[in-house]
Amino acid sequence: MRLKNKKIIVGCLLVTCLVGCNRQVEKQQENGSSTVATAENNQVAQSELGNEEVSDDTMATQEKVSESTFKKEAEQIDLQDQTASLVESQTPSGLVDSKKESVEAKNIEGKVAQSEAIQDKVVQDSLTQAKVNAEEVKNKDTVVKDTKEQQTVTLSVSCSTILNNKESLNPDKVELIPDKGIILSAEELTYTEGETVFDVLVRATKNHKIHMEYTGSDVYKTNYIEGINNLYEFDCGPLSGWMYRVNGVFPNYGCSNYVLEKGDVIEWVYTCDLGKDVGAGEVLQESDK
Repeated sequence: MRLKNKKIIVGCLLVTCLVGCNRQVEKQQENGSSTVATAENNQVAQSELGNEEVSDDTMATQEKVSESTFKKEAEQIDLQDQTASLVESQTPSGLVDSKKESVEAKNIEGKVAQSEAIQDKVVQDSLTQAKVNAEEVKNKDTVVKDTKEQQTVTLSVSCSTILNNKESLNPDKVELIPDKGIILSAEELTYTEGETVFDVLVRATKNHKIHMEYTGSDVYKTNYIEGINNLYEFDCGPLSGWMYRVNGVFPNYGCSNYVLEKGDVIEWVYTCDLGKDVGAGEVLQESDK
């Protein structure tokens, strides 16, 4: 409004100036020329005033448009806020909590799965390590066994004494007597430290698929050889049976207690006279004492 008043005042001043000019023209010109000039000047003044009024109206219109636009934007913002509030009010809090719980549950499941995977890996690693350890122990035992110096002994099995006592032999066993009475010819056998006469006998008869039967003796804490090649004690008389000697000597203890030494010569012989026919009479006499 102040701008409008200022424009009006400026217009008035212009009109005043124009009136003064018209008066001077009236003095110089005669007749109707002064009237025409005055009329033209008045029209110019009115035109300028009209322009000023139009400019003021345009500014007022722009101000109204700006205010309308601002109001519409404000209304849109309010509408968005109301919509957001409505959506929030219509969203159950349980749904949000459910989503949170779902996320937490998934996290827990993931952790559980990860923990189970770790446990499975630990178990698998333990089993693998146990297998490795067992294999190492096995290899170690093999190496230790191999590093032990393997020595040799000689072993033979004979029942040649029966050839001189066929009359006392059980008829069912005649066919079991080989030529010259040699059941197993002398052969070298390897043994490891600590093995006994019994150990190499078992190994030799097994390798050659020769029958051998024994029984344990609780009294002497040793194994007693009952039969070899299906020839048993008492098959050739009441004093017959199996005996062994090492390096030509008949030990006075069981074969399971005789620990081998390098180069030993082991002979298993069948006696028909309690050892007298194989040179073991003195040993048996000492045993009786």
